[in-house]
Amino acid sequence: MINVALLGFGRIGQMHAHNISQNKSLKLSYVCERIDKLRKKAKKLYNCSIEKDYKKIFSDNKVDIVFISSPT
Repeated sequence: MINVALLGFGRIGQMHAHNISQNKSLKLSYVCERIDKLRKKAKKLYNCSIEKDYKKIFSDNKVDIVFISSPT
């Protein structure tokens, strides 16, 4: 199982989260999002850990991939 962290849960982040959840080799471990409403939505849909601070995600040795889907 490959553990994935997703930074940003806006439009494209939600698309990435959906695609990650459809792949049996991947596990969405974290979503990092500043907006409370989007954090709650990510938790409800994917039951993953939610963070406001990306530094905690980077210090977790279990995370294999980080998708950055923040605004340009």
